[in-house]
Amino acid sequence: GYHQRALASARSVLKVYTKDQAALSIFGAAACHLKRAGQAQWAFNRLQAARRQLLRGICDRKGVKLK
Repeated sequence: GYHQRALASARSVLKVYTKDQAALSIFGAAACHLKRAGQAQWAFNRLQAARRQLLRGICDRKGVKLK
């Protein structure tokens, strides 16, 4: 559904703008909703500190643990 499309759209942006913080945030959040811990961690590792906290909160609520 929507999370799969968000993941795909964010991936397309990230192919061109590899450090885009908005796209990384969307990618990470969608990955957490889809229980894709590896993809969520990949995005988390590339996010700035403030956005990391937000993503960690989303992932925690979905039961996806980030390092």
